[in-house]
Amino acid sequence: MKNRKIRKTLRQIERLPLPAREKTLGSAALPPEPPRRLRALRFAGQAAAVAVVLALLTATLLFALRRPASPPEAAASGTPVEVSADGSSVSVTANSRKAGLAERTVPLQTLPYTPADASDIEDAKAFVASSAGRVENGYACEVVNVDAASDYAGSTCFTTIIKYADGEAVWTRELDGEWTFQTYAECEQGVVFADAYLGRIFMLSSEGEFLWTADISEGNCYPALLCEDERLLVWVSDLEGGFCKVYDYSGRLLDTVQSGAFSQLRKVIAVGDGYAALCRSGGFYDNTTQQFDRLLLLDDKFAVVDEISYTANGTALALTDAAYAGGRLYLSACDPTKTPDLKEIRAVEWSHDYFRMWAVIDTAMTDADIGAAIAEEACAYLLVCAADGLPQRCTAAPGCIAGDVAASAAGGVVWEAAAVMYGDFAPSYFSSHTFEGVAACDRYTLTADGAVSAKERAGYKEFWCNVDIGAKTVQEIVDRTETENIPTAEALEEFYADESCWYYFPSMKSEYVCVRFTDGTETTVAAALNKGWITLADLDRFGIRYYKEPKPHRIASIEWKDEAEDLSAEAVEELFWSDGCWDYYFPSVRSEYVLVTFADGRVKTVAAALADGEIEISDLDTFGIDYFAREANA
Repeated sequence: MKNRKIRKTLRQIERLPLPAREKTLGSAALPPEPPRRLRALRFAGQAAAVAVVLALLTATLLFALRRPASPPEAAASGTPVEVSADGSSVSVTANSRKAGLAERTVPLQTLPYTPADASDIEDAKAFVASSAGRVENGYACEVVNVDAASDYAGSTCFTTIIKYADGEAVWTRELDGEWTFQTYAECEQGVVFADAYLGRIFMLSSEGEFLWTADISEGNCYPALLCEDERLLVWVSDLEGGFCKVYDYSGRLLDTVQSGAFSQLRKVIAVGDGYAALCRSGGFYDNTTQQFDRLLLLDDKFAVVDEISYTANGTALALTDAAYAGGRLYLSACDPTKTPDLKEIRAVEWSHDYFRMWAVIDTAMTDADIGAAIAEEACAYLLVCAADGLPQRCTAAPGCIAGDVAASAAGGVVWEAAAVMYGDFAPSYFSSHTFEGVAACDRYTLTADGAVSAKERAGYKEFWCNVDIGAKTVQEIVDRTETENIPTAEALEEFYADESCWYYFPSMKSEYVCVRFTDGTETTVAAALNKGWITLADLDRFGIRYYKEPKPHRIASIEWKDEAEDLSAEAVEELFWSDGCWDYYFPSVRSEYVLVTFADGRVKTVAAALADGEIEISDLDTFGIDYFAREANA
C-alpha cells in the first residue's frame, strides 16, 4: 500500500508543469523523442522518480557507469599551460551555517580560451561518430528477460555484468535475476554496486565472483558509496530524509546513522578525519539551482559540522564535483544559470543535473555559431578552499563546462573543464528552447598550491542546455501572399495545434506568413508559435485569417482495473507496445486490466487500442497511467 501511495503521489507531481528538458545528442541516428512522461522522469533528477527510471532503463540496455576518477600520475603527460599572472582577483562568498557570511577576495587565474575552429569541430564530430556508447573503463550491466523454458527457469531474467579496461572486456559474469546498478565503488576487497531502484547494494570480487547483497532502503533512493580500509559507508537519500549505513566487507551491518541533512546527497569524500558531501537544496522545480549546490562538512560520527553555499562575483555557484588533496578542498563549480549540462560519450553516464542558460540565440545560426554563443555564456570554476571550506583561490575557464576533479599522485588535482565545440538547435526534444552539442574534454593538472601546470585533451562530451530565447516583441505579422500577390494552392494547411484545436490556413501559405520582431529577426508564424514567441492573439491583432477545428473528446477514460479494485499484479515488467523506436512497458503484468473507455461506450485494452491506432502513448500520460520506455533493440 505504501508503494502504491508513493506512485500516486509521483503521478501528481509529474502532472505539474516541468522545466523544459531535452534528450542528449547521440552520434547514431536518433529515434523519435520518447513520450512526455518518460522525458519528465529522465531529466527531473531532483525527485525519486528519476531513480526509478534509471534503474528500469537498464533492462535489455547495456549501459556503462563512469569509473571513479583515476587521474594521470601528476603532470607526466599533457602540454604546458601558460596562465598570465596579472594580479586578477575574484570576490567569493562562502555562506556558512557555522561561521556566517564570509566574503573573500581571492587570487584568480584565468585559463586561455581559444574559440573552436573548423578543424576542432570536425575532430569532435569524428570522435562522437566513432565513440558514442563506447565503454572505456568501468563496469556495465545487461539485463535479459527470459521465459520459463530457459536454463534460468527460476527467474524472469538474468544479468551479465562486464568489467572494461581501455575499451576491452576484462571479464563477464552472469547472475541469475536482475542486478542493475547506478553507481559503484572499487575497494581492495572487490567492487560494491548500488541499485537505486531496488534500494540495495551488492558486492563482487575483483574477478567478478558474487559475494553478498544487502537492502539499504525500501527503494527509490539516492545512494552514495565510500570505501574505507575496514568498512563500507553507504549514504542513502530518499523522500523521507537520509541516513548512513556502515558495513564491513563481509556484508554485515555495523551501524545506521539517521540525519535529515543527508537528503538529496549525491557524493561523499573523505576530508581529514571527517567527510564532505555535495547536496542539492531548493525546490523540485527550482530552475536556477543545479543538483549539487551545497557543501556539507561532517565529523567522524557523520554529524553535520557546517553547511556552505558559494557565490562568485555575486552569482550563486553550483558544485559539480569535489576532491581533497594536501589539506585543501577543491570544488568544481559553475554558474547554473548560464552553464549547460554535461554528459559523457566515451563512458555513458546517466546525469540528472539541470541547468538553465540565459542567452539570445538565433536558430538560423550554424552549429559553430551556436557553439560560440553558448561558449560565450559558459564558464567553469575551480575553487581551492581550506579544509573548513573557506575559499583561498580560484581558477576560471571561460567557454567551458565544469566537470570532475580528483586528487593526483603529486598532491595536486586533475580538473576537467570541457571546452564547447559546437551546438545545434534541437526543437524536437522537449522544448523549442533546447540546444545540444559537444565539448572537448580538457583535463588540467594543478599543483598543490592550485597553479595550472599542464593540459591534456581526453576526448569529447555531449552537453545539452535549455536556452531562454529572451523576450521578443512583435513588430508586425505579414501575409506575403496578400502583400506580394504570391499564388498558393487552395487547400487547408495545418500550421499549428494545441491541446484543444487544430489551426489551418485557407491555402498552402505557411512559409509566406511571417512575423517580424523589434530586434530585427524574422521567422514564420508557424515557427514562432511553436517556440512560444507569439500567440494566436497576435494573429488576430494583425488580421491574419485562419480556421480552427476542435479536437474530438474521443477518450472518456483510461483506467487500471487492478488499481481501482485493489487487486494484485505480478511484479514483473510487461512489454505492452512498441513503435519500432521505443518499447513501452508496464512496471507489472497488467495489460489485460488497463482499459480504454471511448466516448461511444466501447472498451478496449490499452495494448489493443494502440495497435489499432485509436489512441496514442501520450494519452496514457493524460490519464496518469504508469509506464516506462526503452529504446527498441538497445
